[in-house]
Amino acid sequence: MTTKQSNYFPDPSMEAEFNEFRKLKTEKEKEAFYRKRKADFEKKTQEEKQTYNEATQIVIKAIGKRVEELIERAELGAVVNIRKNLSLEIA
Repeated sequence: MTTKQSNYFPDPSMEAEFNEFRKLKTEKEKEAFYRKRKADFEKKTQEEKQTYNEATQIVIKAIGKRVEELIERAELGAVVNIRKNLSLEIA
């Protein structure tokens, strides 16, 4: 079975890292994950680091945009609910 790649990760390996992190339960596991990621990153060439950093910026911007969309939808929903409640109170 193949899994659909997220819209947020430009690179499948970044998505795999994220999914691996999400499965961690304890702070000890998370700290070990961070240490491994740091060690792996330090082994990269300067060009690989640059590519990874650029991909990370893409992810951050995409997630930020999605958060803004969700906030906007929530605010719009709140306005609609207020208008509904007002119209019910007036009726």
